[in-house]
Amino acid sequence: MKRLVQHLHTYLQGRCTPDEVFQVETIGRLLDADYSGAMRYGEIMRHGDFGLGTFTGLDGEMAAVDGLYYRFGPDGSGDAVDPESQAPFAVVKHFQTDITIRLDGPCDLEAVQAAIDAELPEQDALCAVKISARFDDLQFRVMRRQTDGTDLDTASKSQAEFHEQGLEGVLVGFRFPADSAPVGVPGYHLHLIIDNGRLGGHCHGAVLSDITIEIDDTDHLHLAAEDGMTRLTAGMSADDRERLDRVERERRT
Repeated sequence: MKRLVQHLHTYLQGRCTPDEVFQVETIGRLLDADYSGAMRYGEIMRHGDFGLGTFTGLDGEMAAVDGLYYRFGPDGSGDAVDPESQAPFAVVKHFQTDITIRLDGPCDLEAVQAAIDAELPEQDALCAVKISARFDDLQFRVMRRQTDGTDLDTASKSQAEFHEQGLEGVLVGFRFPADSAPVGVPGYHLHLIIDNGRLGGHCHGAVLSDITIEIDDTDHLHLAAEDGMTRLTAGMSADDRERLDRVERERRT
């Protein structure tokens, strides 16, 4: 966990400085099937105008851009996030563009991520990314509400899957260092916003054209989690890493 520890700035709930990533709880908490709310979205919104997350019981996907927070339900449609709703996991930031990349495409999602990696000032960096594009092909999903104790693999099998073409929108998310688990999601974690919140969810595949990539490079992660240091010390088993990769990146239907 050396790389993530270098980024870990503070371990107390409190107000972020403008260039910090603020994370509520850990991805390991979800792998342990604890989907209870940990922080109100009204509080989370104070710490960033951009980001992603979920809701109590995994009841939908959250994506935020330009200060607008959306909740996407199992039909893929979006509504404004209720500030009284709570997150078991969320990652947000006050987005500031440091690097801009433009690509004509078409490019698949892996090629776009490789283009970002090539422009980062240091290898395996922590950063926020905003990708505006036309989606020639698009695969995304939305989790359905679960009860605590339902393991994440089982929960992901009931998720709603969507396949769309010819849409314009934005991907919002983060790139975490490869050794981030079980605190964060290693690599890229991206959520989708189409037509100002009309449609969205967790993106796990796309072919993009007319691409503008904005990168917010940062040095600090502010982790608000009761067991954060314990998880940093414990690390993650190979089995849990495989489970996390299946849940985050594989299409299940």
